[in-house]
Amino acid sequence: MLTREQSQEQLTKLKNPSWKQEKLTQIPKLPPKLQEIAWGILGYDDKGRQPREWQNIYQFQQEAILQLDSLDSSERLTIFSLLFPKIATTLEQTWQLFPQLPYQSSYSRRAFRVPNHSELINQKRCQWFFPLLGILEGYDQDLPWLATWTPYISYYGSDHLGILFAAAINANDKLGNKIFSILVESAKGDHAIGAMGRHVTRGLLIASRPDGWEFIENFLLAAQRQEGLRQVILETVDEAHPEAFKRMIRLIIEHNLTRFSATVRTVDTWFGLRWESTNQQVVKSSLEQVLSFLESTDTLQEALQSEQAESVYFALWTLAYHDAVAAIPVASQFLNHPHVEHRFIAVYFLAQLDLEKAKLAIISAIDDPDLRVATFALNIFHQYSTKTLLETELFERLERNFSRFPEKSKELTPLVWEWMKLATSQSLITTALINNLGERSPKLLIPYLSHFDVYQRQELANKLSLIQPWDDEIRNILLSLIADPSQWVRQQIIKILAKANSNITSTEAIYLEKLLTRKSSDLRRGILQLLLNQTDSETLASAQRLLAAKQAPQRLAGLELLRELKNQKRLIEDCINYAKNYQSKQTNLSENETQLLEKLVEVEQKEATLEDALGLIKLEELTPIIPPKVDKKYKFVSTAAHKCLQSLDQLIEQHKHTPITIKTDDGTTEQLLGNYSNLLLANYYSFSEDQINNFPLQEVWLNWWQNRGKTERDQDGLELVRAIACLLNNHSFNPFSHDLEQIPTYQNMEWWKIAEKTLFNEPPNLLYIDLIKEILRFLIQQHPPKNLIDFLLDASATTFTLIPLAEINQTIENFYLEQLIIYTFMGWWNLTRSFRHSSAFDWTEKQRIKFWQMSRWLCQFYFFALSNKHSLLRDTVLAYRLKEATEADIIAYLLAENPTPELNEFDVLIKQINPSALTHLKRPQRDFHDLSVLTARKQDTDLDPILKELSDRCRTRIIEVELQRGDLPTAASIPALAIRSVEGIATLIKLLQLFGKNKLIRGYSYDNQSKATVFSHLIRISFPASAETPQDFAQAVKTAKIPEQQLIELAFYAPQWTNYVEYAIEQPNFTEGVWWIHAHTKDNQWHVPHDIKEAWTVQVTEKTPLSEQSLIDGAVDVNWFLRIYPSLDDKWQQLYDAAKYASSGAGHKRAQLFAEAMLGKIERETLINRITQKRNQDAVRALGLLPLKNREQDLLERYRIIQEFLRTSRQFGSQKQASEKLAVKMGLENLARNAGYRDPQHLQWAMEAQAISDLVKQPQTATIDEVSVSLAITSDGKPKITIIKQGKSLKAVPTQLKKNPKIVELQNRKQDITRQTSRMRLSLEEAMCRGDSFTVNEFQQLCTHPILAPMLEQLIFIGQGEIGYPVEKGTAFKTYNGKIKPIKSQILKIAHSYDLLQTEWHHWQQECFTNQRTQPFKQIFRELYVLTPTETANHTLSRRYEGQQINPKQALALWGQRGWVTSPDEGVRRTFHEADISAWVTFQYGFYTPLEMEGLTIEGVYFTKRGEGKELNLSEVPPQLFSETMRDLDLVVSVAHLGGVDPEASASTVEMRRVLIEEFCRLLKLKNVQLQNSHAVIEGSLGNYSIHLGSGIIHRQPGGTVCIIPVHSQHRGRLFLPFADSDPKTAEILSKVILLAKDKEIKDPSILEQIL
Repeated sequence: MLTREQSQEQLTKLKNPSWKQEKLTQIPKLPPKLQEIAWGILGYDDKGRQPREWQNIYQFQQEAILQLDSLDSSERLTIFSLLFPKIATTLEQTWQLFPQLPYQSSYSRRAFRVPNHSELINQKRCQWFFPLLGILEGYDQDLPWLATWTPYISYYGSDHLGILFAAAINANDKLGNKIFSILVESAKGDHAIGAMGRHVTRGLLIASRPDGWEFIENFLLAAQRQEGLRQVILETVDEAHPEAFKRMIRLIIEHNLTRFSATVRTVDTWFGLRWESTNQQVVKSSLEQVLSFLESTDTLQEALQSEQAESVYFALWTLAYHDAVAAIPVASQFLNHPHVEHRFIAVYFLAQLDLEKAKLAIISAIDDPDLRVATFALNIFHQYSTKTLLETELFERLERNFSRFPEKSKELTPLVWEWMKLATSQSLITTALINNLGERSPKLLIPYLSHFDVYQRQELANKLSLIQPWDDEIRNILLSLIADPSQWVRQQIIKILAKANSNITSTEAIYLEKLLTRKSSDLRRGILQLLLNQTDSETLASAQRLLAAKQAPQRLAGLELLRELKNQKRLIEDCINYAKNYQSKQTNLSENETQLLEKLVEVEQKEATLEDALGLIKLEELTPIIPPKVDKKYKFVSTAAHKCLQSLDQLIEQHKHTPITIKTDDGTTEQLLGNYSNLLLANYYSFSEDQINNFPLQEVWLNWWQNRGKTERDQDGLELVRAIACLLNNHSFNPFSHDLEQIPTYQNMEWWKIAEKTLFNEPPNLLYIDLIKEILRFLIQQHPPKNLIDFLLDASATTFTLIPLAEINQTIENFYLEQLIIYTFMGWWNLTRSFRHSSAFDWTEKQRIKFWQMSRWLCQFYFFALSNKHSLLRDTVLAYRLKEATEADIIAYLLAENPTPELNEFDVLIKQINPSALTHLKRPQRDFHDLSVLTARKQDTDLDPILKELSDRCRTRIIEVELQRGDLPTAASIPALAIRSVEGIATLIKLLQLFGKNKLIRGYSYDNQSKATVFSHLIRISFPASAETPQDFAQAVKTAKIPEQQLIELAFYAPQWTNYVEYAIEQPNFTEGVWWIHAHTKDNQWHVPHDIKEAWTVQVTEKTPLSEQSLIDGAVDVNWFLRIYPSLDDKWQQLYDAAKYASSGAGHKRAQLFAEAMLGKIERETLINRITQKRNQDAVRALGLLPLKNREQDLLERYRIIQEFLRTSRQFGSQKQASEKLAVKMGLENLARNAGYRDPQHLQWAMEAQAISDLVKQPQTATIDEVSVSLAITSDGKPKITIIKQGKSLKAVPTQLKKNPKIVELQNRKQDITRQTSRMRLSLEEAMCRGDSFTVNEFQQLCTHPILAPMLEQLIFIGQGEIGYPVEKGTAFKTYNGKIKPIKSQILKIAHSYDLLQTEWHHWQQECFTNQRTQPFKQIFRELYVLTPTETANHTLSRRYEGQQINPKQALALWGQRGWVTSPDEGVRRTFHEADISAWVTFQYGFYTPLEMEGLTIEGVYFTKRGEGKELNLSEVPPQLFSETMRDLDLVVSVAHLGGVDPEASASTVEMRRVLIEEFCRLLKLKNVQLQNSHAVIEGSLGNYSIHLGSGIIHRQPGGTVCIIPVHSQHRGRLFLPFADSDPKTAEILSKVILLAKDKEIKDPSILEQIL
């Protein structure tokens, strides 16, 4: 075998870059019939022209390859000979081989064949030949060469070439024998060049040579622990020759290979069943059945008569293995079988075939009386069908079955297999109806309109709109959908109507006008546009009717119609006259009407546009754009730069094994230099001073810089800049470079060749390109060359002068050229602007001006907008201060759409070449980011005054224009949404007046240019000016006649105005009321700027001691509410009505519920019903807020209800358990606050004591006849029932008395007390884990508690310098040596094992054994987990249990019991609410590998602040919390462990692994392994590798990560290592070291593909 570097060097020499061009010149020599196909195969049309879009190129190729099947063998051979003359015959043989192969592909393929139906295999031929073109392009080599070099040519080439080799072997000639030998020798490792790969397994198994099958069989048996090799072989078995397939099944059975995960996964793919690796017997039994069917037709026929549906399925599967088409009629017979299971497997089997004939057979199953069969059949037709299917009665059958399907989704009981879970509903039918309409009239769908979802309604509208001309029914349906509840549907309908060939009729216009009573802005805009599309007279008639309407919204629409007519220069005089007439007749005009009328009757003015920044600038005031100019001619390439690159590459190679420490946001991480591609873990354009100071191996690079030879230096000192530019500019590093040929004019682009030669030379072959870029950047920043900035500016200018505008024009339509310009020639410019924003380089004023001018010039061009995102604001202001720019330039930059003085030369050129191109050119929409920053409330103190002045001017003008709008947006609408703050009462009042009766937008609005959206945004970000007072506000709202309810809504929507509103409405405590509702509203989705949200949070925290997170969780500040409510009683309902504006959803309902509970306005029974029947969590939170009319009784009842809610939560999944547990926590907190307890813990203990207070005094006794049954509390705090009959004790209640109500009551009460005891025990354990403290008085009171006291006496407490068991009713401690000492501390807590670690822990353990203490929970012998040195070094991730395999169901159940939440999206986490920290467990994932069958494999544990993503340093995690997390994990690993090794084994340290590796290398005489700190460094034959001894991560040097996934089930029941350490991660790392040390012996293609 060869190394990657050796192979790529050889392949580069052999690859012909002109291959395609040479083939193109040969095509005209072909017969005309073949020319078109040949052109198409290479991506050209029938005239030999290549389309501009890659989608069209792909389409040509696909269609041409499919046409190959229509040719005869000789014609196909002619085309193959043109493309690949040396292998043409084998290509034709392969083409003929395909009918013998399975016709399906992809990961879910089945092994079915269609030997007599070539047309069904054609798509798979295309899927084979199309990628083969790309693999072989440029290589005119023979077949033996391909068989030898396949592992090196392409990562994906093996699969496709393997079939080619099989066809050659089947020819059974000299060439075939040679190919066979090469493949076998490659697999054995005996070939000098060839290597094992997928091409070997596929070629030998598909071919018809038994000795090849036997070779693969032996290879499979010899795979041992190479699971990847096993998987590769087994993945090919379904494509194998039928005899080879039977042999492989027999081999799997005889050698019990079902014990391997790869086998289970592969067989599962064959049969389409969902098995797990633990179901070995099931898998083996199924294989035995199928093998018997394959070997005996009689056995197969018997199985078809079986009562077992699964046996029938395997029999049908076997039939399809031989001939899927022939199996269809056999399976179809089962569709009428009396047993539903047989009917179901028939449908399931036919669906697996994925053939049109099979689907035709399934259609009848839609009528099946069992909904499960019908539903599965229905799912097959959920997508669009073929033409043949559409011509059947499928649609009519769907219609007939519609009514028998449930309206809402319903889950169905599984059939045949437990995993076969289906849900059904009428929506399945409606979707199928739409997708299977075919050529039928879309009108047939109209009866189902009311059942359609949003997408289906829109789809129906589209289909109806295609019927031309529209009849009344269609028009009526489309018009009715304009009023659809869905905004999206409305918008689609309006688009359809706007594109219609005919205008709306007068009747339709009247209907639309009536809809203008609605307030939906998108609806109003759309209708207005439709009305405007009428003729002038018709539009005027609509305006006239609307102006005469009674409803104000309609009249406003009429005025807007007139204004738009006038703006469009239509009937101007009539519009003005109508407006004046309306103005004279209306006596009470609204503010909106006044605004529109002023615009209508005023002297005509130019409409505001962004072209001139809404009229703030004159275009002639803009500074002219100056094309780039080269001031000095520099040399941009040099030999010295070339040598610097080579020298640095060699230097890195020398130090590749040097460990370096990289500083990250989470701390530091250590890795070998050769493993890194990014030394600073940041973009190399933006090195900070701190990053430069911490740059790794600085001395090495600086010494190199200082001691370079003369050949590595240029006279001007710019060699390093040339070197880095060489790497940045060269298109060979451009991801699009392989598509150069896709540019039609590329071969003739002389400017391109000149530019390449001028700007950079071809860099040498480098191993560490990315590292070199960073090192060069570091050295340039440390030692900036003279004239650096001038050089860079002239390099950029030279770049742009070399690119002709005619070529830039093509970027509009040519994706490839656009990308090549960006990636190839923007390197110099990107380097220039990166230095522009670095403080390490000094720029002169002249240089800054030149940079600004060049940036402005570039901003004209479309391609630059895609590659350049940085702000020019700072440079524009600098130019202004230097009198090179004007105020107009700054305003244009902030606000203008296209800030250029006139039509730029780019646009002129486009008009000359392609006049229609401008209509297709879409410049990126501006986001007005700089304007947004400048209008924020907080500004930098060093902000240039001119920016403050001009941004204020822009803001004022934007608001001025927007205030004049109606329903239609203005040019100022989008900039208005970018503004972040507005000041002044006058602006707010105007907004409120014009807003009228619109509803404030809550949350995100999809209609983001509507009047309601823009005005709501401006209202929310409005603030009083610094000098404005509440008195000013009150006077202004009184003058403007703003309704009181609108002011209250304002206060909730923009609570920064609450003080002002309170003064205006003269309502004491109004501000407090608004903030109370805000504080108790559940909503984290405020759509407001961050600085405003922060201000709101500050306001809330000033008014309550509760934390922000507690309020979100559902805590209630009862005292705050009771303090403010009395003065707000009369206004409270108004506050309720406006409270919705405190949230984006229904979060305000929670605040309302809490208030009603505290006021007693919600019935106790109502809340209890919500809790017990609906499990409403907010009801749990609110229960504790109800007034305590009968204090002790109410408290105990509510406490019990909440505890019962928690107890019954165990029936649900972990996520619901966690959320309900949080609701209980908040409910108890609210109940405790309401009752005056310090915290829920004290409430709990008081309630538990009260529940048994009567039993403390005396036993409770029930006497029936001669039997007396008593319930009492024993001295150890446990409930006990005593039964006495005639003075004698009985062991049990007599049978005849067991159902007596009195006795049942006592027994139930005993059960309740037992549960209480369990709760008390758990509460004490939780108090220990949290570190809760008790005052000495509280402690002594608890020591008299009848249930708690016996528990407390068995627990160790600690105080200030004292420790012991509580005695003498909590007044003294008893130590381990029996001494009794009075308690002196004022604060005590239950000792955690971490606390005991600081004491003489072993003495306490001895005392516990000696006195036979029984603790209520594990305390003295509690497991303690402290940070290990490895965990401390890893900083944020603990890998203590890495590699441990666990049973998913068992593990998740255990985690759920201990408060962990499991989610497919998040993983497994536990939140410690008191510490505000979340613990997370991560797993190793292995999709499409045997690992997916293995369950969960733990990777590590990390911690975050609750609700945040940043990982905490493990040293920041409280020790008790860390220990409890690891204790939970240890429990899960111990109980749910899958492996056969000791799960209690502690995590292996890096040091232990070093010793193990050293010893193994000595025993195995491995001399190519060295140990560097935390890495094993391996010099293999095929490459150099490093393995991290902690994580096991492998890096190839140079190169990226090598992924070798361990599958631990292979080692179950075996010890991983002969000594010292049985940790599976250690075994994994050791195995990887040995494997890579002998990399020439690797046979696993999945590994070889990564390292060759």
